[in-house]
Amino acid sequence: MKPTRVEQKNKWECHRAIDEVEEDLEMLLNQCSQPCTFSDIAQYLETFHKPQHDLWFAGAQEVTTQDEEGFQLVSRTTKFDLFKLWINGKCPPWRYTPPRRTNRNLIQLQEQCYDYWKTSHRERQTLMSHWEVSINDARRQELQSHMEEWTKQNHLLQTQQSESDKRCLEEAHVIGATTTGLATNAELLRSLSAKVLVCEEAAEVLEAHLITAMLPSVQHAILIGDHLQLRPQISRYELSMENERGKRYGLDESLFERLANEEYSGAKMPIAKLNVQRRMHPSIASLVRDTLYPHLQDHPDTKKHPEVAGMRKRLFWLDHTKHEDSSAKDGPMQTSKCNEYEANMVVSLVRHLSRQGPYTGKDDIAVITPYLGQLRKLRKKFSRTYDLVIGDKDMEDIASAEELEGEADLDTPALSAGEAKQGCLLDGIRIATVDNFQVSYLCYIVRAISKLHREKKLRS
Repeated sequence: MKPTRVEQKNKWECHRAIDEVEEDLEMLLNQCSQPCTFSDIAQYLETFHKPQHDLWFAGAQEVTTQDEEGFQLVSRTTKFDLFKLWINGKCPPWRYTPPRRTNRNLIQLQEQCYDYWKTSHRERQTLMSHWEVSINDARRQELQSHMEEWTKQNHLLQTQQSESDKRCLEEAHVIGATTTGLATNAELLRSLSAKVLVCEEAAEVLEAHLITAMLPSVQHAILIGDHLQLRPQISRYELSMENERGKRYGLDESLFERLANEEYSGAKMPIAKLNVQRRMHPSIASLVRDTLYPHLQDHPDTKKHPEVAGMRKRLFWLDHTKHEDSSAKDGPMQTSKCNEYEANMVVSLVRHLSRQGPYTGKDDIAVITPYLGQLRKLRKKFSRTYDLVIGDKDMEDIASAEELEGEADLDTPALSAGEAKQGCLLDGIRIATVDNFQVSYLCYIVRAISKLHREKKLRS
């Protein structure tokens, strides 16, 4: 959405103000990171203690002496030299005073001291500490003032950006956002007065997040998900529904699951369920039918799926005792999981399937893994033999993980997201993480529907 001239002018002024504040902040932070210097103290005294400052540096600045041969030598004493003498408890020759051994406190020094030279060494240390604290306090106040100004200008900039965003969103019929994105832009979305809220994968959304999505203008909330599958993720296991003590809290119980399972006034919330599946062969669907969905029915078309060439069964489980790769092998920052044995097994299985004839590799074979670490290992192994198509999101996750660990697979051919965009995501042997596979497949369906819609519009 192209901004108006007024918005362009306001944005330019905000950017200029932010740049000026950031320059001042950088200089101020450099000063705060360094101890107080003589020039800092001199500037402070000149600003807040002008009479004492002038008296301190008053007197002869040039000293004339005569050597043995009768020549006159002129030496100049700088303010820094005077400060060095003062901080060490000494006095210049022309301001000599008998040594003092008094130990007045700070209040007494502020009330009684009119000449800083007439102080003892301990009193000078007291004054010096007080000045340093005062200078640092002034810097902190100035730093806070600059931060407030930066926040103000940044808020004005965000406001200008929100105006153009609002004009853009007002022209849209559907606005997509994550729960975090919705909370971040809540003020903007409230101004649009959206009446319908559709939440996908509602069973995996924390109840608190879903409640914050209920904007005041919402009149109809549609929650789509499966309360029998994955719950939202929380960091503390002892507070989850899987823990006996955690059931009292139920922090990972979504609003969707609670409405579907619990009774209110003797009745449950009405829900709509899909009881006919069109994806899996009945032999595969029996896995979930015998455990979670006893009323699940198979569409007749599912029985027409051909057998898998080269395989005795459509589905099999591999049970092994090979442990996951150690974190020391993959680096100290490795947080994902990978297994060398499973990766080699998958490569061998794909090689076996590709030799059967019916599978050319283009949208016939997909390898899906729950872990990003295993995805990187599979990419490394498959790239030596097959042309890969990796989704943009997976490529970004791999790049972030390698940057975090400070290393990359040197023997793996470089593959950028730009190269992945050149081909269809379903070309070649497809490898992906579970979540990103679902997202990219959904995008594929949306693109296909959009294409059909455009073709139909052109024909009409």
